[in-house]
Amino acid sequence: MRSALLAVFALSFAAACQPQGLQIVQQSRNAPEGAKPAPAKEAAVISSGCDARVTRPWPINAKENLEAEAMVAGPTCATAVVTLVVRDKALAPLLAWAAPTQDVFGLYDAKDAEAMKGALNDFLDPDSSRLKTSADLPPWTRGKREPTVQNAEFPFHPDEGVDQSGYEDIRKAKIPVFAFPQGHESLAVYILRDGQLESVGVQQFPG
Repeated sequence: MRSALLAVFALSFAAACQPQGLQIVQQSRNAPEGAKPAPAKEAAVISSGCDARVTRPWPINAKENLEAEAMVAGPTCATAVVTLVVRDKALAPLLAWAAPTQDVFGLYDAKDAEAMKGALNDFLDPDSSRLKTSADLPPWTRGKREPTVQNAEFPFHPDEGVDQSGYEDIRKAKIPVFAFPQGHESLAVYILRDGQLESVGVQQFPG
């Protein structure tokens, strides 16, 4: 009787001293003695066949640049996603943008990672856009529905909330512009004002 009580006491003491969070795996009755428990199944990971990454400076003025980085990842280039991050001189992010590569001019026809890297380099090339400052934006004549270049069929579509007066003030300020292809036939246009990138609208181009 005494030995039985001692055994119960020992088991109770061991349970009380069990470290918190420690998981005890019980061996299956049907498993052979000494067999190790089956490992947990690993989570499925999508392999990428279209990894590409490019970083380029985006000039603001003669003394200062933004840093633009574009990355592509996906099982194939046709099903990949492009991510764009623009940082200031302290490398703080000012803009984060993403889209399927099949929706972006210059990226949708890249067939492999090497071709995609070259396409990303062009995607980030500041010389790919004629918009260097806000003075290069097309004028918005009073009474017109939106800004247009004279005798041109590719209008600029201002963001909601950007009116004619505010738009023309932006043009007169000659603010640095960051523009990049955001579709098959259009550029996303941002201005750098007070240390922040602000979206102004979309410029159409022949795709």
